[in-house]
Amino acid sequence: MHLRIKVLSRHSPAPAFAGVNSNGNLGSRSILYLCHSGLSGIFLKKGSRRTSLAGMTTREKGFMKRFAGLLSLLFVLLTLYGLPAFAKERCRECGMKVDESSPFASYALLKDGEKLYFCDIGDMLVHVLKKKKIGPDSVFVKDYAKGEWMDAKHAFFVHSKKFSSPMGWGIGAFKNKDDALSYGNKVYDFSGALSLIE
Repeated sequence: MHLRIKVLSRHSPAPAFAGVNSNGNLGSRSILYLCHSGLSGIFLKKGSRRTSLAGMTTREKGFMKRFAGLLSLLFVLLTLYGLPAFAKERCRECGMKVDESSPFASYALLKDGEKLYFCDIGDMLVHVLKKKKIGPDSVFVKDYAKGEWMDAKHAFFVHSKKFSSPMGWGIGAFKNKDDALSYGNKVYDFSGALSLIE
């Protein structure tokens, strides 16, 4: 789905497209472009000529100000609430940006409500070994087969060269044991998965 915005500006004469992702959120670059476009100018009517701010009527100037104000408000709201949490986070172990769509992404939910994000299941396991207080009850991983989030304590882990994970650990998590066995002959629970990186 795309939102088509007609833009009129000396610097940006061509129509622009603001992408809307699968979660229904505008990308940050698209938001900034929309705000810039709103401040630069718009088509007032079909077939009308480009008009400078100085040549606009009082009514047209008022419309421009309201339009720019709405876009600024939209930018603030989407920045605070519209962007996915993962888009703002880096892996707590390696510092790499976390891709929520990755089947290897994971996170830990601490007792105080803080979330620790990880780009790779292997990085999450390394961090868990360092921080003994983090257990499977507070860790969430993705089912490699369906991409759904689940508790790590219910997951079946497999180490396989078939996996191309962000940091090269090659560890995948599955909700169904049969799915896990299709990627490797040996399946591990959470405790067993920790032994893979010790």
